[in-house]
Amino acid sequence: MLFLMKLAARNLWRNRRRTAVTFSALALGIAVLIFVDSFASGFYGVGLRNVIELQSGEIQVFAPGYFAERDNLPLSPLLPGEAALQAALAAPGVRAAAPRVMVNARLHVGWEEFPVRLIGADPALDGEVFDLAPYLEGRFPEPGAAEAVIGAGLARLLEIGPGDWVLLIARTRENAFQALDVQVTGTLWTPNPEVNENQVYVPLSFLDRELSLAGGVTVLSLLAEDPGRLEAVAAGVQEALAGAGVAAEAFSWEEAAADLVAMMQADVASNVMISGIILVIALIGVTNTILLGAIERRREIGMMKAMGMREREIVALFLLEATGIAALAICVGFAAGTLINVYMVNVGLDIDAMLGDLELGIPVLGRVHGAWNASVYVWAAAAALIACWAAAYFPASRAARLDAAETARG
Repeated sequence: MLFLMKLAARNLWRNRRRTAVTFSALALGIAVLIFVDSFASGFYGVGLRNVIELQSGEIQVFAPGYFAERDNLPLSPLLPGEAALQAALAAPGVRAAAPRVMVNARLHVGWEEFPVRLIGADPALDGEVFDLAPYLEGRFPEPGAAEAVIGAGLARLLEIGPGDWVLLIARTRENAFQALDVQVTGTLWTPNPEVNENQVYVPLSFLDRELSLAGGVTVLSLLAEDPGRLEAVAAGVQEALAGAGVAAEAFSWEEAAADLVAMMQADVASNVMISGIILVIALIGVTNTILLGAIERRREIGMMKAMGMREREIVALFLLEATGIAALAICVGFAAGTLINVYMVNVGLDIDAMLGDLELGIPVLGRVHGAWNASVYVWAAAAALIACWAAAYFPASRAARLDAAETARG
């Protein structure tokens, strides 16, 4: 075996240019695979964090039947806000809870009118579940006041800011139109474009009064003490609410954001497919190198067979050459991919600069950082080795079956 290893190394070295081109193509595929995995992990991680921390919380509680109609933001059925809040906070595994009312509305500024999502939030509780404070310019509304915070993208579009008054038109629980004059106290520019472009926040008590909600809320958002046990905590919350006489349904964020999760999974699958195509293209070069080597070395193979080398040893020789190419590609690909990943983790990519106003369907803005994933290195190395062996086996077997006398004569 040592003799075959030395011979394989010599064969790779004497065709240095071809070897370099071949392993460089495969190394590029490995580096791209590491980059795509790092970017995708960081991108989707940020997207999910933006949903949980800025929109949904880890667990959402609705009145029975509301979940199926939640995209329409109806005001019926509603949860009894205070009773549901106290029962949820008493459930095991719940760290914080925030009641909200969400309803469709129209925002009027002069002659301009825009559809928005109007959110009634409790100023004292909302910050325990949602991390909006770091992105606020101005201040949050006072409890019960006719005040609002709006997304900064919407504010820029309407050319309004803190101190300006706007008119909101929404429907009450009895389906009557209600006009709400509110003063803007702040704007929000978050990493979540949905918050920036179409959401308006007012005090929950103010919206309860104006829309005749009688203390009802559309959703109760929760944080769990252990994010790894969301399904169990959600079941415990639903049981606690039932014990308190509150009919409700509790869902983890994965269930509530099922469409977004499905979209991310589809994107991951497409990224894997693209990476796979790159690796296949690179491996065509490996196959070509081994095949050309077998053709060029017909006389050499014949001489080796005439000297007593068996077919399986010739196959092993070619497989060792393929292993050498894979090893070189893995080393170079890992080095390049790691350097790229160091940049991705520490500096990241500015999504706004890259894509501008292009909508991706994932709630992400600003700079996205990569993530380290040791498994992608293991997977890339294994894929490179196995694929190189598979690419080399056919031409190696063909070369090993050549007649020694014919090949020796050239």
